[in-house]
Amino acid sequence: FIDANDRFTLSFYAPKHKEALRYLGTHSGRDSYKATQKGFTPAYLDGSVAFEQASLVLACRKLYADDIKPEKFLDGSIDARCYPEKDYHTMYIGEIVAAYEN
Repeated sequence: FIDANDRFTLSFYAPKHKEALRYLGTHSGRDSYKATQKGFTPAYLDGSVAFEQASLVLACRKLYADDIKPEKFLDGSIDARCYPEKDYHTMYIGEIVAAYEN
């Protein structure tokens, strides 16, 4: 989603949402809308989506994107530990355009 859009959100949640967030982070949403199944309600903010259950949402405008490069890790153990399949993430830099507190 972040690749296809100019805006994204960063959301922060109270500890009571820990188990639901763990589920969302470990299960695919390909076959169902897992967020609503776990009681999360979408909120549309500044051209992006967040969830009403977030304690804090930062709405951001995408400024820069680049693939993580293994030779740039200052601690070489991170590469082997976090990327054993060499499936590197894309890193984004964004400008915070709004903040919403719940």
